[in-house]
Amino acid sequence: MIVYAQTELVKDLIRLQLADGPPLLLSSCEESIHARGADGWRLERGPITAKSVTPMRSHITEPLRYGRLLLAGGAAHIVPPTGAKGLDLAVSDVRLPARAFALLERTGSEQLRDHYSQLCLERVWQATRFSFDMTTMLHAQPGGGAFEQRLQHARLRRIADSPHAATELAALYTGLPLGTDGS
Repeated sequence: MIVYAQTELVKDLIRLQLADGPPLLLSSCEESIHARGADGWRLERGPITAKSVTPMRSHITEPLRYGRLLLAGGAAHIVPPTGAKGLDLAVSDVRLPARAFALLERTGSEQLRDHYSQLCLERVWQATRFSFDMTTMLHAQPGGGAFEQRLQHARLRRIADSPHAATELAALYTGLPLGTDGS
């Protein structure tokens, strides 16, 4: 149900972005949320106190381990904010060591701790790919021209017109499965 609701909201937002006329407006987002039955929800508006441009960069440290030190969160990887994966990855990063240390305490086995980097990196690379895709789809690229703009428009149109593409985007946006391998 969450993925379905997220899919419908994503499709509405993309349709608004592709529509002729002014760019996506906050009031249009509010209308979409109210149309989904979020009665009583109200956006509290306030003054804009600062503006800046956030660098859209990615970095992944490999391996995520140095001796007995396990790297997690911002010490292990940086992803652009476009995909909203920073906190998601940080939480999943610490979930595995918690299980690994519990297993070590309970049984003396270091197996899960020894595989921490490998298990986390699979998820980190997928989340980074998603954030990169979202960044290139939603933001103008430095030095980009008409060709790149048409590619962005085509990608947005595909998500707006295809239930499969919209569902995949919503599923990736709401988070990758944590898996059964301890991660």
